Amino acid sequence: MTRGFYRGYLALLAALILFSLSPLAALGGLVVVFMIVIPVGIMLEGLGLLQKGSAFDGQLTTLLWGLTAFLVLIALGLAYRAASYHELGDGAKARALTALSATAVTLPVVIYFCYTALQI
Repeated sequence: MTRGFYRGYLALLAALILFSLSPLAALGGLVVVFMIVIPVGIMLEGLGLLQKGSAFDGQLTTLLWGLTAFLVLIALGLAYRAASYHELGDGAKARALTALSATAVTLPVVIYFCYTALQI
């Protein structure tokens, strides 16, 4: 990964976080609902585990916290690998793994802010 592409990618992640903090975050919240919440509800219903009403909110919160913990662990592993590539002098691989690590940290943040912007 070149330095220019790396900087542009990090700027894109920063813009995504700023979008999730903007008044237009509800549009991103609709994407989160259609891409995450509805499929999770369908999956839980198919497995017979879906709880109705506000209990589904608790189930969804638990699943998203689990996803966040998993992504943070992945980000730590990727950052560790990036550091080892940096020590070996392979800057392109180090930048690529750092970008992936930043993505793994950014996703839960954007999902949270966009979903809470819907106020449901």
